[in-house]
Amino acid sequence: MFPNPSGEYLNGKTEANSQRLKEIIRMFTILDHTARAADFGAAAQRNRMAAGRMISMENALIAGTLLAHDVERIITRDARGFEGIEGIEVIEY
Repeated sequence: MFPNPSGEYLNGKTEANSQRLKEIIRMFTILDHTARAADFGAAAQRNRMAAGRMISMENALIAGTLLAHDVERIITRDARGFEGIEGIEVIEY
């Protein structure tokens, strides 16, 4: 498979792959990162730092977005990155 300039892969099934990807994307809800989400993320960062634990900027942004949209759990490979954030249940895979 070779990517073309539009980012699609040329494997003889470009249209079929493109349609399948669109179907998969439609199954997800896209959450906006708002000013409210930024506030939640900053609070998560402050709380983790006060507890002597670091949090990456990326995880703080994700946590803030989840909390701002009342999403109560995250499925992630980086479970330790979200431990101790009040309001978020962490499911590791």
